[in-house]
Amino acid sequence: MTKTISIFILLFFGTINCFSQDDTEPKLEKPIEVSLENLIQHSKRFEKKNVLVQGYAKFEKGKICRVFISKEDLEKNNLENSVCFMFLMEGSTYGTIQKCNGEYIILSGVYLPGKALESVELKNGILTSVSIKSCDDSK
Repeated sequence: MTKTISIFILLFFGTINCFSQDDTEPKLEKPIEVSLENLIQHSKRFEKKNVLVQGYAKFEKGKICRVFISKEDLEKNNLENSVCFMFLMEGSTYGTIQKCNGEYIILSGVYLPGKALESVELKNGILTSVSIKSCDDSK
């Protein structure tokens, strides 16, 4: 009898736990607007922060996406003046990629400094959980 009651109690609390609303997804804070220059120079200050940056985008399927400080940096592929970003390229984003590649964009994401990643290619860090806020293809 004691075993049966114990089992019912465990089932009851297990059921309550399964149906309770537990918000386990992290909520991003409002992004901190920062220039790419400042982000690169003071990367430790922005580590794991949600940031909003502006620059010229370079999307390459199968390669690392980058945002550059200037159009000239983009054209010369000056990696010193760029920050990588992770962007999922799938069919639904193809239009965005075509429209924004090589253009001035505003994007936000969580910043991880390059020193934390120990990669020469990602030396200026990387933005994860990226959201493209604006793409100006008229410039």
